[in-house]
Amino acid sequence: MLYIEDNITNRKLMKRMISRLDGIEYYESVDGNSGIEVANELLPSLILLDINLPDISGYEVFQAIRDHDKTKNIPIIAVSANAMEADKETAKALGFTDYITKPIEMSILKESIDVALGTADKENRPFQK
Repeated sequence: MLYIEDNITNRKLMKRMISRLDGIEYYESVDGNSGIEVANELLPSLILLDINLPDISGYEVFQAIRDHDKTKNIPIIAVSANAMEADKETAKALGFTDYITKPIEMSILKESIDVALGTADKENRPFQK
Protein backbone atom coordinates (compact mmCIF):
# COMPACT_ATOMS: atom_id res chain seq x y z
CA MET A 1 0.00 0.00 0.00
CA LEU A 2 1.24 3.48 -0.86
CA TYR A 3 0.12 6.51 1.15
CA ILE A 4 0.67 9.86 -0.58
CA GLU A 5 0.49 12.54 2.13
CA ASP A 6 2.53 15.67 2.87
CA ASN A 7 1.74 15.95 6.60
CA ILE A 8 4.24 13.99 8.70
CA THR A 9 1.80 13.57 11.60
CA ASN A 10 -0.80 12.06 9.29
CA ARG A 11 1.82 9.72 7.78
CA LYS A 12 2.93 8.55 11.22
CA LEU A 13 -0.67 7.94 12.26
CA MET A 14 -1.45 6.01 9.09
CA LYS A 15 1.69 3.91 9.45
CA ARG A 16 0.60 2.92 12.98
CA MET A 17 -2.91 2.11 11.79
CA ILE A 18 -1.70 0.02 8.85
CA SER A 19 0.76 -1.86 11.08
CA ARG A 20 -2.31 -3.30 12.87
CA LEU A 21 -3.53 -4.92 9.66
CA ASP A 22 -2.17 -8.27 8.52
CA GLY A 23 -0.44 -8.67 5.20
CA ILE A 24 -0.06 -5.02 4.18
CA GLU A 25 3.32 -3.51 3.46
CA TYR A 26 3.31 0.26 4.02
CA TYR A 27 5.10 2.75 1.75
CA GLU A 28 4.73 6.50 1.70
CA SER A 29 5.42 9.52 -0.43
CA VAL A 30 5.47 13.14 0.72
CA ASP A 31 4.00 14.93 -2.31
CA GLY A 32 2.07 14.35 -5.49
CA ASN A 33 4.88 14.22 -8.02
CA SER A 34 7.00 11.79 -6.01
CA GLY A 35 3.84 9.78 -5.32
CA ILE A 36 3.29 9.34 -9.05
CA GLU A 37 6.90 8.19 -9.46
CA VAL A 38 6.69 5.75 -6.54
CA ALA A 39 3.39 4.35 -7.82
CA ASN A 40 4.96 3.70 -11.24
CA GLU A 41 8.00 2.02 -9.70
CA LEU A 42 6.33 0.12 -6.87
CA LEU A 43 3.01 -0.79 -8.54
CA PRO A 44 1.23 -1.07 -5.19
CA SER A 45 -1.98 -3.04 -4.72
CA LEU A 46 -3.63 0.05 -3.23
CA ILE A 47 -3.02 3.80 -2.95
CA LEU A 48 -4.33 6.09 -0.21
CA LEU A 49 -4.18 9.61 -1.59
CA ASP A 50 -4.44 12.92 0.25
CA ILE A 51 -6.38 15.41 -1.85
CA ASN A 52 -4.64 18.59 -0.61
CA LEU A 53 -0.98 18.20 -1.49
CA PRO A 54 1.59 21.03 -1.67
CA ASP A 55 2.78 20.56 -5.24
CA ILE A 56 -0.21 19.28 -7.23
CA SER A 57 -3.71 18.32 -6.15
CA GLY A 58 -4.69 14.78 -5.31
CA TYR A 59 -7.06 14.92 -8.27
CA GLU A 60 -4.11 15.61 -10.58
CA VAL A 61 -2.18 12.74 -8.99
CA PHE A 62 -5.20 10.48 -9.48
CA GLN A 63 -5.43 11.39 -13.17
CA ALA A 64 -1.69 10.92 -13.74
CA ILE A 65 -1.85 7.45 -12.18
CA ARG A 66 -4.91 6.59 -14.27
CA ASP A 67 -3.14 7.79 -17.43
CA HIS A 68 -0.35 5.17 -17.14
CA ASP A 69 -1.07 1.67 -18.41
CA LYS A 70 0.90 0.09 -15.55
CA THR A 71 -1.02 1.91 -12.81
CA LYS A 72 -4.44 2.61 -14.29
CA ASN A 73 -6.19 -0.22 -12.43
CA ILE A 74 -4.75 0.35 -8.95
CA PRO A 75 -7.56 1.09 -6.47
CA ILE A 76 -7.18 4.61 -5.08
CA ILE A 77 -8.87 5.78 -1.90
CA ALA A 78 -9.11 9.54 -1.37
CA VAL A 79 -8.15 10.69 2.13
CA SER A 80 -9.13 14.24 3.00
CA ALA A 81 -10.20 16.62 5.73
CA ASN A 82 -12.84 17.92 3.32
CA ALA A 83 -16.07 16.30 4.45
CA MET A 84 -18.46 18.13 2.14
CA GLU A 85 -20.78 15.95 0.09
CA ALA A 86 -19.67 17.76 -3.09
CA ASP A 87 -16.06 16.68 -2.48
CA LYS A 88 -17.12 13.06 -2.07
CA GLU A 89 -19.26 13.19 -5.18
CA THR A 90 -16.38 14.67 -7.20
CA ALA A 91 -14.10 11.84 -6.09
CA LYS A 92 -16.73 9.24 -6.86
CA ALA A 93 -17.40 10.71 -10.31
CA LEU A 94 -13.68 10.65 -11.12
CA GLY A 95 -13.46 6.97 -10.22
CA PHE A 96 -11.87 6.88 -6.78
CA THR A 97 -12.52 3.57 -5.03
CA ASP A 98 -13.59 5.32 -1.83
CA TYR A 99 -13.35 8.59 0.09
CA ILE A 100 -12.30 8.65 3.74
CA THR A 101 -12.44 11.80 5.82
CA LYS A 102 -9.95 12.82 8.48
CA PRO A 103 -9.74 12.16 11.33
CA ILE A 104 -9.63 8.56 10.18
CA GLU A 105 -11.47 5.90 12.13
CA MET A 106 -9.72 2.51 12.16
CA SER A 107 -12.89 0.54 11.42
CA ILE A 108 -13.69 2.69 8.38
CA LEU A 109 -10.10 2.50 7.13
CA LYS A 110 -10.03 -1.29 7.46
CA GLU A 111 -13.36 -1.73 5.74
CA SER A 112 -12.39 0.57 2.89
CA ILE A 113 -9.08 -1.26 2.41
CA ASP A 114 -10.82 -4.65 2.51
CA VAL A 115 -13.30 -3.54 -0.15
CA ALA A 116 -10.57 -2.03 -2.34
CA LEU A 117 -8.43 -5.16 -2.14
CA GLY A 118 -11.38 -7.44 -2.79
CA THR A 119 -11.46 -9.06 0.63
CA ALA A 120 -14.88 -7.61 1.55
CA ASP A 121 -18.26 -7.49 -0.13
CA LYS A 122 -18.61 -4.33 -2.24
CA GLU A 123 -22.30 -5.05 -2.84
CA ASN A 124 -23.27 -4.33 0.76
CA ARG A 125 -21.20 -1.18 1.19
CA PRO A 126 -21.84 2.10 -0.60
CA PHE A 127 -19.17 4.65 -1.38
CA GLN A 128 -17.91 5.99 1.97
CA LYS A 129 -20.44 8.28 3.64
